[in-house]
Amino acid sequence: MSWADAAREGRWADFEGLPDELDMASLLAGLGRQPSWTERPDVLGDDERTLAESEGLRCWLDGARVMLAELSDPASAAAADPMLAQLGAADGERPGRPRSDATVTDYVYAGRGLVLTVAESYDHPPSFEPFVVTVRLFAPTTLIAYLTELGGFERRRSRF
Repeated sequence: MSWADAAREGRWADFEGLPDELDMASLLAGLGRQPSWTERPDVLGDDERTLAESEGLRCWLDGARVMLAELSDPASAAAADPMLAQLGAADGERPGRPRSDATVTDYVYAGRGLVLTVAESYDHPPSFEPFVVTVRLFAPTTLIAYLTELGGFERRRSRF
């Protein structure tokens, strides 16, 4: 299965990373999205990058190359728990961006070029099933490279 098919269909257990030399127009075409976006300076890790945004999608670019793509409310072919079971042990986990209605956890699969952010209900019993809030996509790498080159667990912030 291609990276584009896996991403469009939310088959995250089949996703094996973005191509190394992918540009924004090709990413949008692969995701079946409109070829328009806005850009502004930003930071990824410690490096100045360009942040390109389209509806439900944020991408950090190094020149024309997509370094990291973040999809909000992505399609998911399976519920979060079975998908995490299919993916196996994550390379790393961390609390995700806070939400008022859920506990959020980032699951990093660096070798797959994937981070799943999953929200779970605070309530007991749960008021909703766990679901994927965002996914981050990148070329397969090591956990160390993800942490250092792609900002890893740092909160992405703008310097500008």
